[in-house]
Order: sequence, then structure tokens, then C-alpha cells
Amino acid sequence: MIDPTSDKDSGGRSGFDPNNEIARKLRAFYSSLEEEPVPPRFIELLDKLDQAEQSAKGWSADDDS
Repeated sequence: MIDPTSDKDSGGRSGFDPNNEIARKLRAFYSSLEEEPVPPRFIELLDKLDQAEQSAKGWSADDDS
């Protein structure tokens, strides 16, 4: 009978799951990304996009009348 608490089958690494390790590393990576400031060029591009969307809304609203 196999003892489920035995760590012989896992090579002595009881409780080691590679998915857990990957998940931990990904969380740490994304956490570090969240703390980085947004690059000024990206903010400029977002501002231009907002302006373009506002212009498009104004143009289409005038077009409906």
C-alpha cells in the first residue's frame, strides 16, 4: 500500500509543485511592474487618444443634426 504522506515519489521534495513556483514568480514580477511609473511617452499617447475620441464624438454629434 502507498503511504500518501511519504515523499519518496516526489524525490524528497514534499509539497513541491512547479505551478506554485511559477505562480509565485509571476506574482512577484507583476507586482514589480505595478510599482513602476508610467512612461511619459505613454501618457502623451493616451492623452492624444482621449483628444481624438473627443473630436470624433463632437464630429459625429454635429453630423446627426
